[in-house]
Amino acid sequence: MASSTPSASPPAAKEGYPQLSTSRPVAASTEGVIPINYTDPPDHTRLRRALIKEFTVARVQSLQPMIAAVVDALIDGMLEAGPPLDLQSRFALAVPTSVILAMLGIAYDEHGFFHERAGLVVSTNLDSALARQAQPDIRARMREILREKEKNPEAHDDLMERLIREQIRPGNLSHEEACSLLQSLVIAGHETTASIIGLGMLLLLRNPEIDRRLRDETSTKTAEQAVEEMLRYWSTTNFVAFRVALEDVGFRGVTIRAGEGILPQVVAANHDPAVFTRLPKRMPTLRLAIPFGEVEFKRGYLTHGLHALPVTWQADCGSTGAEGTR
Repeated sequence: MASSTPSASPPAAKEGYPQLSTSRPVAASTEGVIPINYTDPPDHTRLRRALIKEFTVARVQSLQPMIAAVVDALIDGMLEAGPPLDLQSRFALAVPTSVILAMLGIAYDEHGFFHERAGLVVSTNLDSALARQAQPDIRARMREILREKEKNPEAHDDLMERLIREQIRPGNLSHEEACSLLQSLVIAGHETTASIIGLGMLLLLRNPEIDRRLRDETSTKTAEQAVEEMLRYWSTTNFVAFRVALEDVGFRGVTIRAGEGILPQVVAANHDPAVFTRLPKRMPTLRLAIPFGEVEFKRGYLTHGLHALPVTWQADCGSTGAEGTR
């Protein structure tokens, strides 16, 4: 996210840049490349332009059949395994991991490696050496996959191959910049999404009336609005857009002095009283397998989510096959 004002800048090398903990210091650069979320225009604009075509409305809509197939396959697996099971690992995490790896053209067999490293990156209370090594590990593996794909970048037309053809070969991106962007996609592409799927399901399981209304709803617009509201309500990212003030700035009667760190809280913004006043058809008997008070929420992470979501259901009440989603 680029800075929207010249009064604040993100580069982590600047004095006063906020750090959440000693175990997770923000690096000013990695292999000489500043990560996209710590850059300002024009660098941010150039890096963002390299990926923007991959996330247009049309491109994302074209992924719907693949995502639907992933979802149905995972539900089939859960129904076959039978209750109870952990919905967080078997579904909430598996869906976005499968999708982002498929988009990149990376075999799903690698999901364990990327999930483990991504978890280290967003944790704020682990051993500092582990946290610092996680990002180089991800980039090193991306570098290996990128080099392998460069031998035949027309083989599958996945995101990484398009990045090679349209950005690296013409000289718009260096290899290290590409690896940094790919690292950001892998981390952002599954960690926050897994969190919101798990938290969203927890909300529905705790509110049966809302759950029933959504199950019976035929309008996709209503479902889209429900997703938007869940994103606002849960706000899985605790902090975004770390900044350091370059000059004195006034904000709602408070003066932020030059050199002071700024940590905008998404949770607070999404629950501002001045602004806001207010699975599943195929598994209709899905419910929590443990008391709500025993659900384990993540602590000490940059993202808000669940470690596990134990669920159960009446085993003979689940529909099989993709027809159950229509």
